[in-house]
Amino acid sequence: SFDVSAADEATLKEKSKDMIKQYFGEEVDDTWICSVFGNDFSGLDASGEDASSYCVNWIESEAANAKMYQIIFPVKEDGVFSISKSGLEFFADADAYSEEESKQYRAQGEETVKKFVKDNFGLGEPDRIEYGGFTDAGGDAISSEWITYNLYYGDDYVAVDWIISTDDILGIAGRNLLKTK
Repeated sequence: SFDVSAADEATLKEKSKDMIKQYFGEEVDDTWICSVFGNDFSGLDASGEDASSYCVNWIESEAANAKMYQIIFPVKEDGVFSISKSGLEFFADADAYSEEESKQYRAQGEETVKKFVKDNFGLGEPDRIEYGGFTDAGGDAISSEWITYNLYYGDDYVAVDWIISTDDILGIAGRNLLKTK
């Protein structure tokens, strides 16, 4: 990890507040617990590029599994960016599905995801879409509350996690396409 200057920390906090409001419609304030830190991933990116990032966490309370937003800002402008939410509240009404069961909802999710990406990032029809979210780290099949839509635009992509039963966006990640500064 690396130290984040007070000026950068203040800028990242404000930018992350704006992004949470824009993408998820919620406002966070000084009653939330906020932490900002740097991750030094120089040389760890598969492409050999520096994948170092700033991480901003907003946590609603100290309660176990409290509502949380995590925003990853790339140190380099063209690096990987992500924003996601977690905590029990987001999954209270979410049902888990097997990959086979989820297929009947893919079209609905694709419509929601494409609209979200167009409205927020100005991106049109992707070159291709791949689906994920139904295997664990070991590659074994699991049930999941969401489908990951990987939308490709040439060599660039946007990955969006969509909660099946609530028709809600859970997280967004992308490289090169999402300008955060």
